[in-house]
Amino acid sequence: MLNKDKKYAQVRWSVLDIMEDYDVTEEEAEEFLINNQRYLQDAMIEAGWRVIEDSAEMDGLKKIKK
Repeated sequence: MLNKDKKYAQVRWSVLDIMEDYDVTEEEAEEFLINNQRYLQDAMIEAGWRVIEDSAEMDGLKKIKK
């Protein structure tokens, strides 16, 4: 049976992701992620919708007119 609620393409960020590119402590990296979590989520959702739209068009999916 198809599970309509199954989630795909989940993205998660870790303290190590930040520490790889920035000179911060673990605590500073965690604080950064906490403070910017909402902005990261919004940006990833926006980018994801662009990819879905572009990919759907390339794959020939028919868009529902609302």
